[in-house]
Amino acid sequence: DNFEYTPINANGNHTGVYGWVTFNLYTSFRFNEHLSLDFAFENIGDIHYRNFGSGVSAPGRNFITALKANF
Repeated sequence: DNFEYTPINANGNHTGVYGWVTFNLYTSFRFNEHLSLDFAFENIGDIHYRNFGSGVSAPGRNFITALKANF
């Protein structure tokens, strides 16, 4: 993606603000009252974006798995 481009609004003025959308999927399987397995699939479209003013690119596609035990 070209982040040197500055968006232009309907009046022809440079806005300097980028828009984006990411799609995420989260699910959890509870085996019993003490044990669960969590899955996450974040930024499914692998969209390249930066939070406004940070200068740091956000993570790309992520897969997360967690096993939780409560005793």
